[in-house]
Amino acid sequence: MSASVESGYEPAVVTSAARWWSSVLLAVALVGCFGAPILDLAPLQDWAMKLATLIVLVGYVVLSRRTAHATGAPLVRGLPRGAWSAIILMLAYIPLAAAYAPLNHPLFGAHSMVSHWDQYVPTIPLFVIPYQGMYVGIVASLGFFAFRQLHRQVRTLAGSFVIAMLIAESTFVLFQTHGVAAERDAGSYGGFFGHMLEYVNVSYYHNDNFSTFPSMHCAYATIFAIAWYRRRKPLWSGLVIVFAVSIIVATQVLHEHVLMDALYGMIVATVAYSLAWFWLEYRPALQRERRAGASAG
Repeated sequence: MSASVESGYEPAVVTSAARWWSSVLLAVALVGCFGAPILDLAPLQDWAMKLATLIVLVGYVVLSRRTAHATGAPLVRGLPRGAWSAIILMLAYIPLAAAYAPLNHPLFGAHSMVSHWDQYVPTIPLFVIPYQGMYVGIVASLGFFAFRQLHRQVRTLAGSFVIAMLIAESTFVLFQTHGVAAERDAGSYGGFFGHMLEYVNVSYYHNDNFSTFPSMHCAYATIFAIAWYRRRKPLWSGLVIVFAVSIIVATQVLHEHVLMDALYGMIVATVAYSLAWFWLEYRPALQRERRAGASAG
């Protein structure tokens, strides 16, 4: 077995239970991300995302144990080998995410990253759908890999989110920025999508723009796009990539971020996923291969 094989495609364990957990997770995430702006009820989104995270963790544990018992796979403290590291990484992300709000306030002086291009970007409220949908993309991707026992890939995905948040929050402290690209067009908050956009800016984010460089929407979208691309499922991979691109476009046409925020977000995501893949997939596989070669010799 080579490291390249071990760190590449991983077969999924698809069961009716995995589909059930996925359906429940998706329903909770959709209600939180789209029910909250329709009802203008920000706590609904917060609690729905917390519940979705809990569903991913509990579902992963339940399904991992069930699959291990069915296949006779060895357990390490009640879970299959590799599942613990994925769970620890998902838990490690929670306090990092909680630290985002306190950093979204003036610290030591803020810089402006507005470019000439940003002044000419139109406002398109329709793109609030993929912008809000980013949160669905995060938990749905984690849930898909976790519920189908893709231990290596869920570990890398969770690790990528942790590394990206560490890089981002370090940047928020060391090089804080402030401001949006331009004033939104008159009437941006009119109509159904405008109402949702108003919820995003006023009710949910409170119009604080001190933690915008990098754009975490762009970072997360890029990360789960890479993860799905690796699944080698042309239809689903293509749909997720299109969805991720629409999220990145949304950050611009909703004037939530400037161009430099988006570019840096994609760079952070690429670095984070590369580091996570190397340390959590490739390096362990290489070490196992070397040990196997030494034993054979």
